[in-house]
Amino acid sequence: MPDLSQGQVARISVAITDINGNAADPTSLLLKVKFPDGSLVTHIWDVIKDSIGNYHYDQSLILPGSYRIRWESSGINQGAVEEALYVFPASM
Repeated sequence: MPDLSQGQVARISVAITDINGNAADPTSLLLKVKFPDGSLVTHIWDVIKDSIGNYHYDQSLILPGSYRIRWESSGINQGAVEEALYVFPASM
């Protein structure tokens, strides 16, 4: 992910596939975002489906520091993926 600055919005995406590598939807999907201050928010209903197996969420980067991102799918096409992003403080 490119350098991000406080106040921006980051598009967080995930692509889910079946065991054969084909785009597929899970039974359920949630997104967990851990903010630099340690608070944790879970998104379920506000995750956007772009197409079969492709989802995103637009996260406001209100705090500078490290964000931890975790997607969890359950049921059919179960899996999990984590990533991190760093937000630089606003310079002005």
